[in-house]
Amino acid sequence: MSRTAAETSPWDVGLYSLAESARYGSIPASTLGRWLARRAPIGTLREELVSFDELVSLLFVRQLTKQHVRMKDILTAESDLRERTGHEHPFVHETLWVAGRDVMVRVPATEGEFLAANRRGQMGLPGLIEPKLVELPELVTDVRGRLGYDGGRAVVWRPADRIAARPIVQFGLTCIEGTRLTTRAVCEAVDAGDDNVTLAHMFEVAESDIELAVQWEHQLAA
Repeated sequence: MSRTAAETSPWDVGLYSLAESARYGSIPASTLGRWLARRAPIGTLREELVSFDELVSLLFVRQLTKQHVRMKDILTAESDLRERTGHEHPFVHETLWVAGRDVMVRVPATEGEFLAANRRGQMGLPGLIEPKLVELPELVTDVRGRLGYDGGRAVVWRPADRIAARPIVQFGLTCIEGTRLTTRAVCEAVDAGDDNVTLAHMFEVAESDIELAVQWEHQLAA
């Protein structure tokens, strides 16, 4: 049974267009398309809106592919973890490991034992694998340390200094940290001729925040 709009979590709401998702996460179009096509009905992908949870999942997918984990194994791992955890987007909740080209999860209540999620729970042999923690703060070089968690799930993404995206603030657009001021609005004001000093005074933020917001928007446009 589908949930009503009132029951839908803000993490599940479609917020980002395909183009915005690709720009925000530096995600190749091929990776974005293959990942979203796993569940989108044929012919609807063009109109797909990406949720915050899906965007965070894509950040993991992007980096796992850089670690030479095959897409088919990432898809199998997600399916297996969804069944095990009950989470619709398990990469948002789970601490992942990789061993070779396998996506691993730690076996509950054990020391040093792992399951290969992409092998449908095959046990890794202790001493024969050396799993490496795959966690966005450690893994993704251009957003290192940028995910904030609450209750075991990602709730905020900080792609740059003083820049944050939360699904419950301005529909997930990147804002100056601690405000509802979108980086897009700041950049548009600067492009229109307003200077940093004036904008900082108007919006009651630091001049350095204005500079960082413009830098982020220029990075997206590059």
